[in-house]
Amino acid sequence: MKTRSEQQSKGQIRVMAALRLAVYVGLALSCAVRAHAWTLMPTTVADLTRSAAHVFRGQCVAAQVGTAEIAGARIPVTTYTFRVREHLKGVGPNTLTFRQVGTPKGGPRDLGRLTGLPVYAPGTEYVLFLSPESRASLTSPAGVSQGAFIVSGEQVRGMYKELGVQGAPAPTNRTASAQASPPGVEPMSYEALRRAVLDQVGR
Repeated sequence: MKTRSEQQSKGQIRVMAALRLAVYVGLALSCAVRAHAWTLMPTTVADLTRSAAHVFRGQCVAAQVGTAEIAGARIPVTTYTFRVREHLKGVGPNTLTFRQVGTPKGGPRDLGRLTGLPVYAPGTEYVLFLSPESRASLTSPAGVSQGAFIVSGEQVRGMYKELGVQGAPAPTNRTASAQASPPGVEPMSYEALRRAVLDQVGR
């Protein structure tokens, strides 16, 4: 027969588990709402630049899975390390590290996958528009996946198309500027993206 203290202890464990689950679900829902809002309102390079704390071009050199504690809940995160080729907004070291919710091989319940966040493969080059870090020292691209581009030679393409995130239709005017048209709809030159960012930050 269980003592009253044992019953109370098990009750407290159940309450803590329920609270942690509620925090996890709340985080997922808040991120999902933000992701949905961005997909309803495709943004421009100017919008991304204004929203981002840091914009850079660099090669991912490492991805290490771990966890972060948020309101008592342990959330899977990945620490990415990049070798920076060029800082377009903000300054920083040649090697930059940041943490993002989710894991590269996360399943259907992975918070990063649920919210449409991109993952970065070591050896691949990207242009990232990173949002300011949260209190938990986490960040992600501005506009969710719209702020992440893969570099191929001197061309860039938006990652949100690969993730199946619905963006704007392709512009009918193929000569539309990077400043005015939704980024990543079609491949564009890195120089055009770079110039649009530098124009926005006044460099």
